[in-house]
Amino acid sequence: MISLLPMVLFALVLGGYFISTRIDDTQHSLLERGQSISRLLASASEFGLMLGNHELLRNLGKGMSQEPDIADVVFLDNRFELITRTRAFDLQLRPQGPFVYQDNTRWYFAQPVQVTGISFQDFPEYPDAKDRLDTIGWVLVILSDEQTRSRQRSILLTGLLLMIGTFALTGVIALRFGNRITQPIQGLSHVVERLQDGQLDTRAEVSLTGELRTLARGINRMAARIQESNAMMETKVDTTTKRLRATLNHLETKNQELETARFKADSANRAKDEFLARMSHELRTPMTSVLGFARLLDDTDVNEEQREYTRIINQTSTVLLSIIDDILDLSKLESNAIKLEQIPLNPEELLLDVLEMQAPTAHGKGLDLVLYHAPGTPDRLQGDPTRLRQIVTNLVANAIKFTEKGDVQVFTRADILSPQQCVLHIRVQDSGIGIAESQKSKLFKAFTQADTSITRRFGGSGLGLVITQKLVALMDGKIKLGSELGKGTEISLSIPFNYSEPAAIPLPAALPASTRILLYEPHQLTRKSLQALLLRQQLHADIALNFDDFCRRALHYNCLIWGGSPDMDAERATPLLQRLRLVYQARLIILCANSASQMRLDDQTLIVHKPVRPRNLQRALQHEACATLVSPASETAPSSNLDVLIAEDNDLNRLLIMKILSRAGIHARQAISGLEVLEAVKQQQPDLILMDVHMPGMDGIEATRRLRTTLPELPIIALTANVVPREHQALQKAGITKIMFKPINEAELLAAVKRHCSSLAKGPVVATTDAAGSALVSHNEILQEIQQQLAACQQGVMRRDIAKMRHHAHQLLGISGLCEWPEFEALTAEFHQCVIIGSPQRELWQAFWRLQRLSRQPLPVPDTDPV
Repeated sequence: MISLLPMVLFALVLGGYFISTRIDDTQHSLLERGQSISRLLASASEFGLMLGNHELLRNLGKGMSQEPDIADVVFLDNRFELITRTRAFDLQLRPQGPFVYQDNTRWYFAQPVQVTGISFQDFPEYPDAKDRLDTIGWVLVILSDEQTRSRQRSILLTGLLLMIGTFALTGVIALRFGNRITQPIQGLSHVVERLQDGQLDTRAEVSLTGELRTLARGINRMAARIQESNAMMETKVDTTTKRLRATLNHLETKNQELETARFKADSANRAKDEFLARMSHELRTPMTSVLGFARLLDDTDVNEEQREYTRIINQTSTVLLSIIDDILDLSKLESNAIKLEQIPLNPEELLLDVLEMQAPTAHGKGLDLVLYHAPGTPDRLQGDPTRLRQIVTNLVANAIKFTEKGDVQVFTRADILSPQQCVLHIRVQDSGIGIAESQKSKLFKAFTQADTSITRRFGGSGLGLVITQKLVALMDGKIKLGSELGKGTEISLSIPFNYSEPAAIPLPAALPASTRILLYEPHQLTRKSLQALLLRQQLHADIALNFDDFCRRALHYNCLIWGGSPDMDAERATPLLQRLRLVYQARLIILCANSASQMRLDDQTLIVHKPVRPRNLQRALQHEACATLVSPASETAPSSNLDVLIAEDNDLNRLLIMKILSRAGIHARQAISGLEVLEAVKQQQPDLILMDVHMPGMDGIEATRRLRTTLPELPIIALTANVVPREHQALQKAGITKIMFKPINEAELLAAVKRHCSSLAKGPVVATTDAAGSALVSHNEILQEIQQQLAACQQGVMRRDIAKMRHHAHQLLGISGLCEWPEFEALTAEFHQCVIIGSPQRELWQAFWRLQRLSRQPLPVPDTDPV
């Protein structure tokens, strides 16, 4: 190959060049011949064309057509019309050029015949010859390229034969001389292969000549030395193997000790997690009682000093519960016990929920909460809404805590990576105290804050950002912090999510084209956010510079939006509202904090609370909003005249829910199984269903699944005492609107009913004042229900009826949260867990008898009488 390859390349290049050059020469020769003949004929035919002597032209054509490669000679006048030709076949004339062209196997050469200056003064019979054009005709010479093609084929064939001959000769020479080198090398290669296979007594022949003989001797010497070294190595390996066995025995002993230590560490970690979980439960249970009784005490006839004491109890208890939750979450994160869910979530609604929850604290400090939701952000993501809400809540709560004046802003946008995946960017920015550069590294360490004085001034466990960072990492996201001392802090999140385009949602009815909106919002950032929100709804609003300008321009608009500052209460807002109503009587929408909702309003005045939800603003603009709230207590009370269906098999829980709803002026119906729910809905469709999960016959999940086939928009709130992730996913898949946990919290229940039935308002709002749901059920009712459920559980244990034990253990678990008896609640949870996991009969009896003995003791009774 070394000899052949250069020759082949050289022959290919040289032969190719030779053949290409010869073929181009024949082609060029044909073109030159055609052009020469056409020029000669053009010159010879000038006289005949001038005189119109066609016979002369035919003679010229016949003479030239005797040449073997001339296919035809054609004479044309100056308008390209035929005068005479020598052959008969179809002509391909191109009057517009080019004048040398090819058609199939023929070449066409067109040459103009021009006047060359012949004098006609001596020929009086042609007096008008001097007035003729310069071009008097055309000569078209058509050449056949058959002979040219034949010569080209001959050239190509000759060249190829020469190249093949050269290749063959070179191959023979290369093969002859190559074998003299390759055969000895192959022999040496076989010797080396046998040596590699362990045949160390193999030797190469030394009959070779030149360098190959030297190489063979070198291989033989190397083989001899390898054979000697191998013998020595075997001896050393035996010695080393004995030492290795001893080392392995030692390592095995160490591994066993490490395994024992690891097992002890794992046991310690599990014990720590179990201890934290147990302590969390043991602490939360009495704290719940403290909070409940403090609220009950606050509702009694107490003086201002006692009311201040109850306020401090509520505040400190809430802080303690928050710290307990943070410690438990940190423990779960460190032990990888948190599993993320993948369920649908709406990022804008989730952020508004967080801001609404933090709004009272922010407005109490005079801070504005502003949300910028970028257009194009998907409305339906797949992820864990609980953990995302926890992350944003930590960040917003921190921003409010460390900000004394100004605002807290939340920005959202999404980068679309593919039709199914995007990255959600959330940025929380405040104008608070900021963080020094030297203190930033301490922020993401557990139980640590940037400065010890902050702990004394603001409180907190120092776990918020640590938990946030770990949750963001668990969701494959990134967190970035930027801050400047005295100017504020900015924290950015980037979290990937899967998303899907939601089904088409019918757009709300558009406002009349004549509707003109005037907006007055003193806070610049909030004003920009409202403008962006209106633009997303394809609405435009003019801006008033101040309240005087707002009143002066009001008459030119048929809808006004008035945004109040966080510190604007009813006392300050009422005179301004009266002043505005002196000049303007049409529709007015007031955007305000809760404290300003005590104003006396007319039918044309609507209140939308900050932060502003798009659907609430849209309803207000369409004049479909609910009646205005008349007292702060009505924040959590829904409109009356609603029809709510209660699906609950536990009599005590059903009674409690009935009393809560009836005190809010809501009509309620009852059902104790999924089948009864379907029958009740068939008779009359309710406005909302409170659905217990575990019911006899048909559970709440199956009932919800069947209802969703015909009523996809009906609000259904699930009530359950123990939602594990698997059950949570089943509820979401079935179509549950919201999940609420037992024991039932009256304020949360009424707030949920209000939110999901806000578009169905039918009457005025009835304010509620009681805070403890358990106070709605008497002491005797709770005690009687407990004894009935325990008797049923005893029958199930004696008969080993698993289904019956599960049913009544679940009922007891729901009741235990109402009696505010921590010991009873803990033993109930233990018995319920034994039934669920199928513990042995002995353990079931032990758990049941402990529970029964405790139930015979007097039930703790609240100090206040039940309503």
